[in-house]
Amino acid sequence: MISQLKSITTLTLAFFLFAFFTPENEVKWLMDYDQARLEAKQNDKIILLYFSGSDWCKPCIQLKKEVFESSDFKAFAENKFILVQLDFPRLKKNRLPAPQVKHNESLAKKYNPKGEFPLVVLLNSNEEIIGKTNYNGAGADAFISTLNAYLE
Repeated sequence: MISQLKSITTLTLAFFLFAFFTPENEVKWLMDYDQARLEAKQNDKIILLYFSGSDWCKPCIQLKKEVFESSDFKAFAENKFILVQLDFPRLKKNRLPAPQVKHNESLAKKYNPKGEFPLVVLLNSNEEIIGKTNYNGAGADAFISTLNAYLE
């Protein structure tokens, strides 16, 4: 009985901490382009496609860590973008389900035919490209400035 009470107390505490102390300005990354398109139209936002090789591409890992996980980017992106990650992992343990691989490959044919990694593509509500950029390691401020230039 006491161990069950401890388990319930622990679960309740964990839920409370998760529900009320999640990081501020947390942004949501989608993997479904159709959902992103719908949300972008409904909310009048730009679609940001992020082509990554999450387990093999060093600049992709840097971009995620230095920019996408930064509080500056989260605050910047929150009201401007619908974020879509299109990942191309190589390690067997990170393999994506076949439908997701097909989905990502079809978008790569259309928006990343050269197979550049990382590549960020901005699309307007008509799915037209308004900007493309890679990551040069200059940090969040420089990357945000590049994205902002495409929005003006």
